Amino acid sequence: MSVEQALANIAGYTHATRPHSNADKPTRLARVAYDHDPDGPHGAAPRVQFDGEDGAGRRRYPTLYGYRPTPGVRVLLIPAGRDTYVVAGPMSAPEPTEWLVIKDTEQSVTNSTSLVDDTELYLDVAANATYRVILAMNATGSTASDIKVAWSIPAGSDSGGRWLQGPYVSQDPGAGVTMQTGAAVWSTERSYGCSSSANSIIEHGLLRTGASPGRLQLRWAQNAASTTATVVNARSNLWVKRFR
Repeated sequence: MSVEQALANIAGYTHATRPHSNADKPTRLARVAYDHDPDGPHGAAPRVQFDGEDGAGRRRYPTLYGYRPTPGVRVLLIPAGRDTYVVAGPMSAPEPTEWLVIKDTEQSVTNSTSLVDDTELYLDVAANATYRVILAMNATGSTASDIKVAWSIPAGSDSGGRWLQGPYVSQDPGAGVTMQTGAAVWSTERSYGCSSSANSIIEHGLLRTGASPGRLQLRWAQNAASTTATVVNARSNLWVKRFR
């Protein structure tokens, strides 16, 4: 054994057997879990996703006194004790995790059953994320044409997880109708009754994106072509909240 090898062995043994302190542990960067509730009982002890890891772990980390981080914010963690960390504070401004998109201008389709993108009811979403989605739509038109609805989602997303409620086709919702409830994949067209009265259509679901970011977008058209316009009215709205 050379002198250099002997010294290396001694140094390694000394390092392995000496008492360690917080000075030996690095600070770490992480993102607070998107389902964190800063106003809940664990508001000051979030779960975090450390940089380089696939998701937030089950362990909770205490924060410095008075700090209740918002969901999704990037934070700095400093060593504390033998085997834990403390969340010291934010490294960036909080990212939004909840959106309400309100349609400001009515949009119409006449004499066409080809789906069109809604000009306002959409949201760009991240990769590898989970979102809760609720659509509240007010549509008017003719019982002869009605309306059909579908969605476009990012490539690689889970296609299921969409539920719906609205009037059956060929009925006048303003006169009292039979309502339908059901489930469908995001891209499937579902048809609803429509008339000159205000018609309420509710769709909601769980969107799980894959490796690609992209756009969640409402698409719709007449269920049967008619010269009477089918209209999605202003104040229709799309609520989306990210949880992971």
